[in-house]
Amino acid sequence: MQNHALVLGLRHLVIVGFAVAFSGVPACAATPQQQDTAHEAATFESLVGTLAAPEMEGRGPGTEGIELARDFIIEQFETGGLEPGYRPAGGEQASFTQTRTIPLDLELDAVRLALMNGGDGEGVFDHGDDFRILSTGADVSVDGKFAVTMVGYGTESERHDYSSYRIDGEAVEDDALEGRIALAFRYEPMDEEGNSQWRGGGQWSRAARIANKAQLAADHGAAGLLIVNPPSHPDDEAGLLRKLAPVGGRGADVAVAQISQSSFHAMLSRDGHENPRETARAWQRRADEGKLEPVDLEDLEVELTVRATRERVDIDNVAGALPGEGELASQWIIVGAHYDHLGYGGFGSLEPDVHAIHPGADDNASGTAAIIMMAKSFVERLEDDEGRMSGQADDDAGRRSILFVGFSGEERGLLGSRYMVWHFERDTGASLDDVVAMMNLDMIGRLRPDRGLNIAGVGTSETWPELIERIARENDPPINERSGAMAGSDHLPFLQEGIPILFLNTGAHEDYHRPSDTADRINAEGGARVTSLADRLIWALAHQPDRPAFTEPPRRDDDAPRIGRVRLGIMPDYAHDAPGVAVAAVASGSPAAEAELREGDVIIEWNRQAVDDIESLTRALAEHETGDEVRLLVEREDERIVVPVTLGSR
Repeated sequence: MQNHALVLGLRHLVIVGFAVAFSGVPACAATPQQQDTAHEAATFESLVGTLAAPEMEGRGPGTEGIELARDFIIEQFETGGLEPGYRPAGGEQASFTQTRTIPLDLELDAVRLALMNGGDGEGVFDHGDDFRILSTGADVSVDGKFAVTMVGYGTESERHDYSSYRIDGEAVEDDALEGRIALAFRYEPMDEEGNSQWRGGGQWSRAARIANKAQLAADHGAAGLLIVNPPSHPDDEAGLLRKLAPVGGRGADVAVAQISQSSFHAMLSRDGHENPRETARAWQRRADEGKLEPVDLEDLEVELTVRATRERVDIDNVAGALPGEGELASQWIIVGAHYDHLGYGGFGSLEPDVHAIHPGADDNASGTAAIIMMAKSFVERLEDDEGRMSGQADDDAGRRSILFVGFSGEERGLLGSRYMVWHFERDTGASLDDVVAMMNLDMIGRLRPDRGLNIAGVGTSETWPELIERIARENDPPINERSGAMAGSDHLPFLQEGIPILFLNTGAHEDYHRPSDTADRINAEGGARVTSLADRLIWALAHQPDRPAFTEPPRRDDDAPRIGRVRLGIMPDYAHDAPGVAVAAVASGSPAAEAELREGDVIIEWNRQAVDDIESLTRALAEHETGDEVRLLVEREDERIVVPVTLGSR
């Protein structure tokens, strides 16, 4: 990358030559506006080039590169004139960083499942075909011989007055499964067609989530949980799960495995059941009726050995504050962009078998560059005593405070932004109620004339359409306003707290989550134009007397899962402005690839339910477990085709 040099030492990075001489543009031939645009484009290019440099190692959690990126952002905020963004209410020293510990991928050190007294190895199950260990996010260490208790679906729902852990209508003791293994059917109570009694449209409620079942088993003292497909859903249709991804890095501290139905039948035979299939069907009928109480398998003992660990690493959000003035100073605007990426690939990569640096120039060195530029621009504007801009309201109310945040852990499930929301008051000294808006910049470096800039979340406040119309200039990128918020980036935790959001994005491309997302493919001039528009929107909002009112999004069923951890394996086309979700890219080896989805396909139905936009697709994904098969109706060129897809894990 041109126009920057890196000096590395003691994990510290310094930019040499951040100011660039533009010898290729004669001063006499350029207007002041053109000179400003060229300077901003060069600055954007330099920042992206630094953050996406090989020394940054793809900014993956656990790498030295992400620490270099963190330190670079802190340096830019500090030298740019921002104050530390984290000022704990307890009087602790102010800091630019907020740290949390997260687990990385699960590593299995030892696995064994066997029936006792099997004789000649016939009671030993094969890991992969007969059973599979699932990850729940916790370190697991189990090694022993255990009795087994069948607990029906292993779930509960207060709303439906249902619990798998009742005897004679009374809840069992918390230690009822101490020293035992819980055995449970997958899913939840079903009707005669094999669909959920608690949720329509072929979907499952949160009560069906295996992570929840694992926690319930742990709460009752179980050393582990075995999951099996119920008789109504044979293995050759429902399949075996590959793994259960953690939710936000958390999970029950028990071993969790799925066993095949043939393994389940072998266990029932060992327990003395002459017709295991009929026993299983009877148990499912009673569980569907809410009448199956925990059943101890008196003559069955299993040997279970699972030793698995996760490496744990620290990740840091980086925040710099620009305090406001006057009556508005107690109100905050958050301008954020995640700076983490995929490191050397693996988790989240669309080339999962390639071990190589994923630079993440667009995703999301581009957004990080933008918030650095905006922060410096605001400070310089105040120092120059300009303070006001064209289109800004004329008032004496002052200026809102602004918090510029570089989030980490976004690629692993919005871990940094969620943590910040959870601990906002503790770590900033301000109330989340005082946050009036959040702008998220994620992948703004590939502006194309035929697509323009996507601004999502316009429907989260009536303030946004008027503000965008008032601030936008003729030379700004073409704007595609989206009323929906789009899930999957760091604005989501703030939206869920009732905070108006704007999400800026220039759309998908073939280099997304691949090693080819490099700095030389960035449209620096376009990125600078997006940054300029974002700058003016936030500056105007900072001075606007009226607080933007939040517009409540449509509410979901209380039983609907809020966070999906299953994977389809597509990159949506954010510029698609018709009903459905257009596919911009398909990850190799993903469920979408195996189902032969293609770039250009438009998903219009999911299990016969309309898919109107990305948000509705995200909700549909959140209602499933890994291994579920779904029916997609897809528009491909001039025809509609049905595509069955077996969902994978993230």
